[in-house]
Amino acid sequence: RLAHGADTAYVYARAAFEFVRDAIAHSADSGDPRVTWRASEVLAARTGICHAKSITLVALLRARSIPAGLCYQRLTDDDGTNPMVHGLVALRLPGSGRWARVDPRGNKPGIDARFSLEEERLAWV
Repeated sequence: RLAHGADTAYVYARAAFEFVRDAIAHSADSGDPRVTWRASEVLAARTGICHAKSITLVALLRARSIPAGLCYQRLTDDDGTNPMVHGLVALRLPGSGRWARVDPRGNKPGIDARFSLEEERLAWV
């Protein structure tokens, strides 16, 4: 269904990003205790943490021969405590000449991740 009407790699990549960001709940936000990891599990359960959602987006992009891979951010509280690793995605669209990072984590108050190849619009910077 994502490919329907997606006549360019850009249109497909954006649709895939928005699908994973918006249609698959982040487990911590929804309170869903299920642990999903494989893209097939995430798609079936419609839930996953940032790593699982990123794995799913990478799988959807690679299925259309769009180069994509996993990226990680080390995040901490403002004082440097409580470190965690956040998962996101790098992709390279044909003709773009560079890699871009996108974050399919899912939006909520205070988080507004967007699909952009020109500037990073990640959940956390």
